[in-house]
Amino acid sequence: MKTWFKTKVFCLSVLALVVSFFITESTIGTYTVFSTYLFANFDSRTKGDVVEAKMWHSSTYRSGGRYDYKIEYHYTVEDKKYIGSLVRLERQSWPSGDRQIVEELLEKYPLGDEITVYYDSAKPEFSILEPVGLSRNFVLQHIFFLVAVPFMVWFCSWAYRDAF
Repeated sequence: MKTWFKTKVFCLSVLALVVSFFITESTIGTYTVFSTYLFANFDSRTKGDVVEAKMWHSSTYRSGGRYDYKIEYHYTVEDKKYIGSLVRLERQSWPSGDRQIVEELLEKYPLGDEITVYYDSAKPEFSILEPVGLSRNFVLQHIFFLVAVPFMVWFCSWAYRDAF
């Protein structure tokens, strides 16, 4: 009976680990966001043009669907053209269940509009339209996953070791 219980704990631990990895991986662009936030210094600005601004609905997402968007802009630094698509650090091209949020963003950056692009003078390929910091909720969510995933790995190894 004791072995059955430990086997059950082990299986639930593995399931929890898989769910944790799925949730962590589903936070699209986490590496890009943090690396951009840590290593890019948006100390310069230039003018650019919005060359693509679109929204689409995906009904495959739970709860009736989600709204994806893409805003792409071109800008020039020292006679070299660059293409960017990062609007804010927390919303790269992330979907939203709220159509109004995406529509407001597209109204702010309509196709053909001249915009201000912030870029890193040392690495001009790093650009953004709204250079604000990360919100507390975003940081806390990712700290939770950075703690939860190693804990689940430890718990699974403990359950496996004691199960057999």
